[in-house]
Amino acid sequence: MKNSMLCILCLVNSVAYSQLGEPEITDRDWYLTEINIGGVNVEIPRNDGLIDVPLYFEDVSPNFSTTVCNTLEGDVERLINGLDEFGFPLGLAQTLIDCDIAANADFEMAYFNFFYDKNLFTFGLTIVDIPPDEVYLLRLIVPNGDYVIYSDSPRLSIEDQEKNNFFALPNPVNDQLVLKTPQIVAIAIT
Repeated sequence: MKNSMLCILCLVNSVAYSQLGEPEITDRDWYLTEINIGGVNVEIPRNDGLIDVPLYFEDVSPNFSTTVCNTLEGDVERLINGLDEFGFPLGLAQTLIDCDIAANADFEMAYFNFFYDKNLFTFGLTIVDIPPDEVYLLRLIVPNGDYVIYSDSPRLSIEDQEKNNFFALPNPVNDQLVLKTPQIVAIAIT
């Protein structure tokens, strides 16, 4: 009898553990803020074609979806052996739309490959509450150390700025400085 009660208590405890934190993940829209592959941060483009990279965890199938130009989606299965681990046992599906902007297509390939290359592994979830603003961060990490970080706040930014290429001649400067630029630039010397 004691053994039966102990088994029932363990079963109830493990079920409660597997549900812990679910609403914190599914009740929010997540937006990509950082992607790191092989120890290198991958730049997230900012342009008219890519305002945000959302991630959704839903209670209904498909449980997981994220979009750049295309949408990547699949059913998530939490693993019994870990509180914050999940995988894609049935794999992932992707729409096949061409990106209009080449930078977005290149980024999408790197971002989606993060999930495709690791869909048989597990991901670690960490939610961080940063007072006083209560910003939640979601970090998905795979065993090789690659990770993506999402925030529950959309990016506030403008399009990538172009660098102004200019040359200062001569180097070092004696009494006259000449600036050469491909466009007209207003310069004030005070």
